[in-house]
Amino acid sequence: MFAYLKCVYIAATAKRMPSFLSEDKQARLIEAAYRCCLQIGLSDGTFNVEFKLTENGPKLLEINSRMGGYCLRDWLRKLYGIDIMLCAMMIAAGISPYVRTPPIDEILIGVMVIPSLHAKILNEEPLRNLLYEMIEKEEIFFLQFRKLGQNLPYDEPFGNIAVSGSTSQEAKRKLMEVCRVLDIDQPDYQVEQFIQHF
Repeated sequence: MFAYLKCVYIAATAKRMPSFLSEDKQARLIEAAYRCCLQIGLSDGTFNVEFKLTENGPKLLEINSRMGGYCLRDWLRKLYGIDIMLCAMMIAAGISPYVRTPPIDEILIGVMVIPSLHAKILNEEPLRNLLYEMIEKEEIFFLQFRKLGQNLPYDEPFGNIAVSGSTSQEAKRKLMEVCRVLDIDQPDYQVEQFIQHF
């Protein structure tokens, strides 16, 4: 995953689910996340642990005693039928949730949209109508995290636009088409670079 850098802040730009990492690399990250949580006393709950996978193994970037944000909950529900909010509430109530991850044949790839470059998809009527038409036809999966116009210290994403495909190549091609039509792909926000390793 690449990051869009502005001032001293880093924000996520693109996401893919499920992981394209090998089973061995995924297992190493899961084990590392489990050990990190236990080391700081996190044992029951849903936690957000972020790593960078390097040649020398996983390097911890961030750990929080909360579930991950942005589109994680919605994407997990869409692909796996798992509601991590419900799981967190059940665990808090002392109930162990049954979580299964069935095999899936769908890949989601999405890109964040930021106010300085992409507010027009909601503010300009032709683009907004096109966006809503794509949503209605289920060509895209759009999540809006916050209202536009909020004063934030940096250009924090206000939403995510994703597409699905049966292969990474298909999903990337579809996402690039959507990002060009909606003017998300721009010289200062090159979506192809963000998703090239997906």
